[in-house]
Amino acid sequence: MRLGLLLVLWSISCLAMAQNSERVEIVQRHNAPQPIVIPAGVYGVVLLEHERDMSPGEMNLIHYDTNLVKTWEEPFSFAKKLDLVDYEVANGKLYMLFNNEYEETVEVAVADLVKNQVKTHRFPYFNRFVIKAMCVSNEEVYIAGLLRKLPAAIRLNFNNVSITSLPMAIDGDKIDIEDMFVAKNGKVSVTVVFKQRRNREVLIKEFGEDNTSDDLMITSTNEFDLVNGKVSHLGSNSKIVIGTYGYRNSEATQGFYIAGFYKNQEVFNKYHHFNDLDNFYSFKSLREQERIEEIIEKKKNQGREYKSKYRILTHEVIAQGNQYLMLGEAYYPTYRHQQVRRYSPRGYYYETKIVFDGYKYTHAVVVAFNNKGEILWDYGFKINSIKSMDLKEKVRINTTDEFTKIVYNLEEKMNVITIQNGKMVSTDNNLALPSKYKNDQVKFSDLEQSEHWYGNHYLAWGYQRIKNIGEEGSIKKRNVFYINKLTF
Repeated sequence: MRLGLLLVLWSISCLAMAQNSERVEIVQRHNAPQPIVIPAGVYGVVLLEHERDMSPGEMNLIHYDTNLVKTWEEPFSFAKKLDLVDYEVANGKLYMLFNNEYEETVEVAVADLVKNQVKTHRFPYFNRFVIKAMCVSNEEVYIAGLLRKLPAAIRLNFNNVSITSLPMAIDGDKIDIEDMFVAKNGKVSVTVVFKQRRNREVLIKEFGEDNTSDDLMITSTNEFDLVNGKVSHLGSNSKIVIGTYGYRNSEATQGFYIAGFYKNQEVFNKYHHFNDLDNFYSFKSLREQERIEEIIEKKKNQGREYKSKYRILTHEVIAQGNQYLMLGEAYYPTYRHQQVRRYSPRGYYYETKIVFDGYKYTHAVVVAFNNKGEILWDYGFKINSIKSMDLKEKVRINTTDEFTKIVYNLEEKMNVITIQNGKMVSTDNNLALPSKYKNDQVKFSDLEQSEHWYGNHYLAWGYQRIKNIGEEGSIKKRNVFYINKLTF
């Protein structure tokens, strides 16, 4: 009875969604620089534009309210040789970070979304600083990166325009910064991955207001290397770290690990191979799934494992009641052949080069763990039409105490999956994105993204080529960058 009522309510919400939607369209060529969409929750949404006719060091900020009504617009400038490398919204302000590793400066433009103004701050710093991540805490910006290939973290104060260096000395090599965010305990968490002797380890440093850090070290086994890790706080003294692992000297990911800590001391560390999940390969056809299961069983009888060929882009750990959710998107890099014209004394000739052609996403999986590191359930689904030159999160997850909602924008549709205890309780709803005019026909779409905005509202955006026949006030053919607000 309860499930039936849920499905009825879900159907009603899906029908109502088309009526409760707004849309912004900006006429744009497909090869033009794509605007950056930044959801700011109840403070609206920000669009950052850099047109071809704008000079280096110039950008235009457009603000829309929660009804996607344009409220204000302001151009702003920054040092010409710098690039926008990261941004974050915090307490009604948008912090935009600009950097160039060959310049001795870092700039932060702060857009106050309440006072409708933008102010830029410049901080002198060392060159050869490659920024990897940032976060905002108490109106200060924290930045982590590699300074001449060594880990570095700094804290920017806008009141006195000062920089404070945070201790990041690490005994290892092949160091990379994986993540940086403000944890539930108010501390700034930085995840560092590095090689120590032959092993690839994960170190999580948590900085307090006094700039000292608590450190969590997760060590790998003799057989596996750790790829990444995300920390979640269970209480004042307990923490868990969930991440992925792979075989040594391999780019592919083989499974998830979960490590538990009490007072920063590791109390358990468990590995779960993708082969042990119920739904990791469920995106494939039934025949392919049966074939993989046969191979897995055969290799298991031989004392071996069926090796995954996928890489996993992991999201932050989400606490849901007494369980912890990890969402991972599987992908692999693609390449193509390109003819390059060369010159020699004998004349011109063509040389074939292999060039990177983007990341192809195949599927995603949600795994729920308990606080002892055991898997409670997992759910997999395919997203195999997505391809992107940048490695970004394409799937969004939103939770209540009882339900897990998965949302992603694909092929002009918003795809919604609702899960309860690892079981899908609503069909995979392919909800068409409302267009501007009645007779619009989408002929091509690209660069599709979506994100939970606030409450039960979501944003979907991307590029579309649209044809329209006979609708008064419409244009027969138009190329647009769109933003859709969807409520369900």
